[in-house]
Amino acid sequence: MSASDSRLAWPLVWINGFPGTGKYTIAKLFATLLDEGDPLLIDNHSLIDPVEAKFSRDHPNYQQERRREREAVFKSFVEDPAFRTRIVIFTGERNQPPLTYLYPSLIQFRV
Repeated sequence: MSASDSRLAWPLVWINGFPGTGKYTIAKLFATLLDEGDPLLIDNHSLIDPVEAKFSRDHPNYQQERRREREAVFKSFVEDPAFRTRIVIFTGERNQPPLTYLYPSLIQFRV
């Protein structure tokens, strides 16, 4: 099963932008506005802070570990059948690549 086949009804929402632009604030507000779908909010810092606990930003493995952590979490929530009935909202950095080629149900906002 391809990644695009694994996502059925509910969309993925990806809010990205430069640091300090209000991605998390917008995501929290957006999640409260959704009456159905039991939205799941995954903030960028919940993904990168564990990596920063292990590696400083100038460490040679920092970016690779950040990417690995983000991909593992994203894949688990997007491809796990238990989350197909939930809207998943992610926040991320402006320089992260768009994922619409993998997940056609992705709705992307830039702030």
